[in-house]
Amino acid sequence: MDLFSQAIDGDEDALIQLLEQFSDPIRRQIGRQIPRRFQSMIDADDILQQTFVDAIRSVTRLRNLNEAKFAAWLRTLARRNLIDIIRSLESHRRGGNARHVTANSWSASASHLLDIVSFTSQTPSRAVATQESIDRLQRALVGLPQDYRLVVERYDLKSESIEDIAEFLGRSVGAVFMLRKRAHRLLSDLLRSSSA
Repeated sequence: MDLFSQAIDGDEDALIQLLEQFSDPIRRQIGRQIPRRFQSMIDADDILQQTFVDAIRSVTRLRNLNEAKFAAWLRTLARRNLIDIIRSLESHRRGGNARHVTANSWSASASHLLDIVSFTSQTPSRAVATQESIDRLQRALVGLPQDYRLVVERYDLKSESIEDIAEFLGRSVGAVFMLRKRAHRLLSDLLRSSSA
């Protein structure tokens, strides 16, 4: 059985070897696609790492791909991750991530976060009006991976700057925005499942 078939069948070692084969071409692709205005904020290796994490999570669902289609799928994942970061950075520059929160007001910060992740069909103000919603948020935060939780707690709930968080994590600003976006998606899923 070849490396690709082993990877698709769930062999993690084979998948890692396969991903390593694609790492340099995808890194170069990402590097060429980073807009000049964001080159100091986006690291191609951060996008590559997230792309590989996405691939590891999804690869066993790709039964109908051959190696060429797998490579194209990886390039598409990388491109989408780059677009996500660029959109987040552009939104941040326009003030789209502005947080109007009073200092030390966890409840107000939680209200804003619940508004962002929009986990319910209720209006955000109605959902946050209940202590039950805030309790669900606290439980869902515990279910996030450590880096995701740290970004959400520090950025969304404590209003720390994205630059300070990036420095603390030793990552690029773009990587922190990618973590935040993924954290919001997972948090939304966790909140939705806890309210079902």
